[in-house]
Amino acid sequence: MEACEPHPRPDMYGLGIRFTFYMQWFSALYFNHIGQEVLPAVRLLGLCLSIAATTALLIQISRLDSTDSETSGIPSAMAPAPLDPAGIYIVLLLSTGTYMFLVPVYLFRPVTCWNPRYNPLSWSKERQVRVFRLTEWALVVTAASTAVWFFTTHVPGLHREGRCHQYGFLFSPMPLDGNAGFLAFNAAVYLLMLLVCLGKALWRVFCDRRVSERTRHERGDLRLPQGLIDALSRVQLLSDLTVFSVLIVAVELSIQWNEISGVNELDTVAQLVPPLIAASVMLRARHPTLPHPASPLISDLDHLTILRHPRDRTESIIPIRRPAMSSKEASSATKDKDKSKVHKLSLKGSSRLVAEFFQYSIHTILFQRGVYPAEDFTAVKKYGLNMLVSADDQVKAYIKKIMSQLDKWMVGGKISKLVIVITDKDTGEHVERWQFDVQISQPPPKSKSSKSASKPAAGQQDQENSSPAGTAGQQPPPDNKTEAEIQAEIAAIFRQITASVTFLPQLSGDCTFNVLVYADADSDVPVEWGDSDAKEIANGEHVQLRGFSTANHRVDTIVSYRLGDS
Repeated sequence: MEACEPHPRPDMYGLGIRFTFYMQWFSALYFNHIGQEVLPAVRLLGLCLSIAATTALLIQISRLDSTDSETSGIPSAMAPAPLDPAGIYIVLLLSTGTYMFLVPVYLFRPVTCWNPRYNPLSWSKERQVRVFRLTEWALVVTAASTAVWFFTTHVPGLHREGRCHQYGFLFSPMPLDGNAGFLAFNAAVYLLMLLVCLGKALWRVFCDRRVSERTRHERGDLRLPQGLIDALSRVQLLSDLTVFSVLIVAVELSIQWNEISGVNELDTVAQLVPPLIAASVMLRARHPTLPHPASPLISDLDHLTILRHPRDRTESIIPIRRPAMSSKEASSATKDKDKSKVHKLSLKGSSRLVAEFFQYSIHTILFQRGVYPAEDFTAVKKYGLNMLVSADDQVKAYIKKIMSQLDKWMVGGKISKLVIVITDKDTGEHVERWQFDVQISQPPPKSKSSKSASKPAAGQQDQENSSPAGTAGQQPPPDNKTEAEIQAEIAAIFRQITASVTFLPQLSGDCTFNVLVYADADSDVPVEWGDSDAKEIANGEHVQLRGFSTANHRVDTIVSYRLGDS
């Protein structure tokens, strides 16, 4: 039987539109297995493409009536051709193609008795915001419902078996009309997608969130060996490549078998704009050095933020002519200069010690508060304790980026506070705020001989001219401590952070974190850092923890948190 007369619709599935979908599918596949730091941009592109295709499909379906649905009729020259069954079939493949990669995953889950250790989705380090997940869920439900209607109601209701056929793909031309087996197979695939979405929604609504929270903390004990994960990841890659190839072949052969012409040209703006925009989005995501307000890691994971300190460090210097120095005074000045160099060296070492403390504090808080899964951390020996540090590549790169700049600010004495804010990803509320106050100690006052004591006014005036005007935040130096004593004080702080889980509320749901630095107004700020509000916790509780001090710095710790019923 001959094919029905086609109604070409390049505005719905022209070559440029199809190529854009293919490019997004391959990019998602590639970055999922090569580097997940740019996946959010690729996923967002796929979501926008699927929303556009699904919305247009629903509009076209709403315009169908009993006469327009019959492909044997000739459409009016003044009106666009109705979207025939072959066209609807092709658009459905395009709009739901990005989610077809999950079909083998959910078919594999029953084989493993839904064992979470063998869930490929749990191996991914990709994290999505709530609005993205909700939009994606609504899209899949809408598209899958439309597909189920198409294969179970629309096509069987056309009754075209005796006149002509249009074809779908199942590794060979499969008639859409009068082919109950082919229609049932496709309806079952989309029904599976629909049931998975509804099941996930019911799980979210009716299951105790404490169960998921406990599972999230205990997954470290259930982690598969890395070698097995790598082997299964290769199997998943093979599955993704197979789905990718089948989708492209299904779309292109469906166009060929149904003899649809006029949809393989790239000669209009409508066909050239989508692939160029998609290529630009992925090129920008792949190469963060191009003009971009923030790097992919920062925009994907969390935001590096800096809160400028209002204190002005500008010095007010009164020029005073000094009398010529004697040889003894010159010798004394040389010694004072040498002592000043020694003090600067000790300040640099103290600054790096404090910066290192901040680094391990971030890792410890992320682990103890369950911001990231326990299996993402590895143990290292530090401060006489077994410290847990993140093994996640994105988190490590993020913290490394923070510390590289923090070291410079610490040595320059530009920091007064460092804050770690934990935020609920679903609600956007700040639930915990860990604040580390930094005080810079003044160097010991120089001893003066009885001979120089007879000139207190000049000495005092010189000292005032050579010191910053704003020294209110600086403290007198603490007593000299040995390195072992300082390490013991730091270890005591980490023990308190570990013990804080006994009084801090349990964090429910997915959380993220931000790092804020209170820096002086004259600090040099990299372009990837930006201004931020203080991210205070409204009506929060505050608990003062231990602190530690060196010869040049004093660090105090305070944690603020939001009670569950506040």
